[in-house]
Amino acid sequence: MRSKKARESGLELLRIIAMFMIVASHLSQNGNWAWLNTSSDLTLNQFLMNVVICFGQVGVAIFFSITGYYLYNSKTHNLKRIFKILRPTWFYSLSFLILAFLTHSPSATLSWPLNSLIAHSIFPIATNAYWFVSTYIALYLLLPYIKIWLDNLNDKKLFSLLFLFAGLYIIPNLISYIFADVASHIFVIPAALFYTITGYTICRCKNKISRLSNLHLILICLSGIIIYILSSMAINFANTHLNYININNYILIDTMSLPCIITSIPLVVLFSRLKFINRFINYLASLVFGVYLIHSNGFFIEFVWQKQDLLHTTVASNYNFLHFTVYFIITVLLIFCSCVIIEALRKLLIQLFLKFKKLMIVKNLPGNNEYV
Repeated sequence: MRSKKARESGLELLRIIAMFMIVASHLSQNGNWAWLNTSSDLTLNQFLMNVVICFGQVGVAIFFSITGYYLYNSKTHNLKRIFKILRPTWFYSLSFLILAFLTHSPSATLSWPLNSLIAHSIFPIATNAYWFVSTYIALYLLLPYIKIWLDNLNDKKLFSLLFLFAGLYIIPNLISYIFADVASHIFVIPAALFYTITGYTICRCKNKISRLSNLHLILICLSGIIIYILSSMAINFANTHLNYININNYILIDTMSLPCIITSIPLVVLFSRLKFINRFINYLASLVFGVYLIHSNGFFIEFVWQKQDLLHTTVASNYNFLHFTVYFIITVLLIFCSCVIIEALRKLLIQLFLKFKKLMIVKNLPGNNEYV
């Protein structure tokens, strides 16, 4: 039997980095920070969290881009993959719900209609409990049709499509924010579709993109990070001094913003150029979906980050900037590694169960009365 060809580890390494960015973003977004209950001036710690939130958007963009990258060379479309996504999703949703009942969480109260957290646990896809999972499944079902569409475009039209998508989203929102202080989504272009097409284009047009050196890509990526920082400063200034108070603060820093695009795309190109295979990296990358399911579960956020504040984010808010930065990095690593271990144990237990089940089936075959 022919063994399955191992994936090159460049993009798998980028998956791991992207999930680390998402965990950091979620901590900065959901932590019980002291400044959330005050109206004091912006501190360095708060500014750092505002910037870190942006990198969660970059992580999301990277995941969809990698999907598009592998789409280009795909020959088949296996719907069994959807069940591979659904199994761990329901496993963690129901596990956290049971844990919530056992710990007498106030949110685990049965009523009719069901409260949001219980509904999210029982119907995680339909209720968009994990928006990334719901979006990915919808996208995955559409991938065969997207591939047919993209395969029939020449390279020039493919690049034009990407610029058109980005322009239709970025320009109206910038104009509406700068001149009108109103949220504008005249053209709602799903970010998942845009980055899937981007990843497809990166793989298909490798030779053309190869004209950009690694140094050029690094400089473009760094410029995106600088724009992120400047955007955060500009948004804070506009909200506090120019009365821009009725606007979504992330309109300049969301997934379809200019800095997210020019930060994430060069990273995908750079890591796609890394040609090596490392079994440990590939194995670790296979666990990051579990990391997402665990740390972004509603009960996990409520119990660990907010009401119980097990990570002591309120106290840490008052640390000096260096101490706070070290605390934040260590905390993100702790969350990431803990989730990796839990997901690895889940997979191991499933493998042992399936192996045991197979042994029992063989043992009970007619004419086989011995242990195998």
